[in-house]
Amino acid sequence: MKSKIIIVILIINLHFIISNLLAQAYPKIYTTTIGTSAISINTLTAKTYSFANLIYDFEIDSLSNQVYITTRKKDPTGKLYTNVGMFGAISISNDSLKWFNNTIQFDINLANNYLFANNKKYTSRYNKTYGYEQFQFPSKVVYNIKNNNSGLIYNTLIKDELMCINLQDGSLKWKATIPAQQNWDDVKYLNDSILLIAANGLYAVNIYKGLLWFKTLNSVQKNNKPLVYSSIINEKLKKEFYSVITSTLEAQIFNLSSNILVSDTLIYYAGKEKLIAVTKSGTLLWEQILDETTTSQMLVSKVKSDIILLNTGIAQFNDFPVMYGEAFAMSVNAITGLQNYKNKSVLESLADYCNYKNDLIFANKTSIAQTNINNTSLQSIIEITERQFGKFLEFIDGDKYFIEKEGFYVPLNFINDNVIYFRTDNDKVYGVSNNAVEYEYHFTELYKLNNTLGDKKLVTQRNKTIVISKNYELLFSFNIDVPCFVCNAKIYFVKDQFLHIINFNELK
Repeated sequence: MKSKIIIVILIINLHFIISNLLAQAYPKIYTTTIGTSAISINTLTAKTYSFANLIYDFEIDSLSNQVYITTRKKDPTGKLYTNVGMFGAISISNDSLKWFNNTIQFDINLANNYLFANNKKYTSRYNKTYGYEQFQFPSKVVYNIKNNNSGLIYNTLIKDELMCINLQDGSLKWKATIPAQQNWDDVKYLNDSILLIAANGLYAVNIYKGLLWFKTLNSVQKNNKPLVYSSIINEKLKKEFYSVITSTLEAQIFNLSSNILVSDTLIYYAGKEKLIAVTKSGTLLWEQILDETTTSQMLVSKVKSDIILLNTGIAQFNDFPVMYGEAFAMSVNAITGLQNYKNKSVLESLADYCNYKNDLIFANKTSIAQTNINNTSLQSIIEITERQFGKFLEFIDGDKYFIEKEGFYVPLNFINDNVIYFRTDNDKVYGVSNNAVEYEYHFTELYKLNNTLGDKKLVTQRNKTIVISKNYELLFSFNIDVPCFVCNAKIYFVKDQFLHIINFNELK
């Protein structure tokens, strides 16, 4: 009898311990005053979720009408994440918490109407309604193929064996040998059934049958020397590539290749030693040897009848961009591959680049230049002296930055769309036209495009985000300046461990 009483006490205590832990893990929910209305005297409120740990990933799924969120705890130093956290779903229709479970997988992925969560080793598929794990794949799904409900994974037992598996039951569709330890620098669809993969070369696979053809090109370099981190805006480079981490190796310099460019009937791609043009069937049309001692991450684009290759002088080492080699630009004929020009004098220590009216603009710390097809050279636009302007930081997109003018909030290009804007370290933004600075703004005056909601825009400045109408009139102001997500007239602001939800239809 005594032993039974002890067991009951232990069960009760265990129940209270578990309940207490769950209570600590579950988010607190309350209403927050988050801004004011410009069209009434009302203050604006948000439904706020306060989680125990930092929000790690956030995805919106319009199919299930839910948003998915993972939270993750940091170690005592606050620098590294631990494998402690939660995985949950919130209803878009009524903002209620649908489920909230422990997890050690923190990267959310939505594909083919499935919900996946990944860590570095494997991927699991989860039930959207209740949040339980339905299926665990033998390794990480590195790429989802929407057209045939399949995913690509690497065989952990056979080197470089890529397998295409059914996302429903994990059954094998086909397998091919494609390098894994060099990462995928870019992925692009050639058509509805053929996928191009840049993995230490260029590979074409039929998503239903497997490997069609390949061209081997080196894209990595072993390293045992000190490296210097690059100050270039890494996010801008990332947008030019669909890169996939497949390597587990360290002490390698990655991304010594270009994006995949598909133009008309040809495919252009550059590896460490050469730039090639191939037909869609994999026939080599031409190759141009890159005789620079050290090539790095490259951008390939087509300007009129020429292929422009920009060697950025930037590479990837672990999670960081590093200075590697010298920046240069070269132009070759798109059909013959014959070189028109190569220039690196104005690109020394490349700081940034941008597309401007179907042309490429480059900048280093002291000058801005652009490609000039007629003169087959690089043409200087303006010299930048630190005494006059400060140190160059980055180009500014005149369509994505707004300024207040006589009570209206208009994009810079609305004022003049023939201007190249750049920012310097003195917190100024300058507009160059006709080889001279014609506009000057303080950076704190500008608002950056955050998101859109129908014909309305959300633009952000330090400490606030405003909503403007299609006529650039101020409607609402929120006292928060972080990136936001929009779905079904709901605005989601994610900051640290807080999620603020605003129903736009209720704003007055």
